[in-house]
Amino acid sequence: MKEMPNVGEKIGSSESGFYLVEKELGEGGQGAVYQVNCEGSPMALKWFFPGKTPPEHRNNLDRLITKGSPSGSFLWPEALITDPDIDNYGYVMPLYSDRFIGLGDLLKRKVNTTFKATAKAGFNLAHNFLQLHSKGLCYADINLGNVRIEPVTGEVQICDNDNCIFNGERSSVVGTSRFKALKL
Repeated sequence: MKEMPNVGEKIGSSESGFYLVEKELGEGGQGAVYQVNCEGSPMALKWFFPGKTPPEHRNNLDRLITKGSPSGSFLWPEALITDPDIDNYGYVMPLYSDRFIGLGDLLKRKVNTTFKATAKAGFNLAHNFLQLHSKGLCYADINLGNVRIEPVTGEVQICDNDNCIFNGERSSVVGTSRFKALKL
């Protein structure tokens, strides 16, 4: 059994649906993200590396899918994906728009924006995290790569939501040091 999907192949099952893997978008500590196509709809697929997620992660992911997205700004997990020929599992989510840039690129001034758009992006981030918290959830892995901003309008997209947790539960991810709350 192979560990990861290959570009150009269809993956999935009759239960989860079939997705054509078009290209790899990136890779992180837990898995790789691909652009996939499902019946003419482009989506993103995150496939987890075997052994890189604890057993409770899949159950938490299933609960997040059932609960649904707190707002349209979250690129929220929509369906759990399995394939009989590939070890482990993944999930599909909306594909981020090319209009958006990474928060890191904004901070490095690789893209010009206005004060108004930057302020609106800050407001939108705060508002969307309030929506997340009001649903009894907490984002456990925020970093510069998981927030995307539209530099003209200040709209935001929040990615990598499989590490959201339900309030009162412990996260299986360590998080990014400069973004973690400190215990005093």
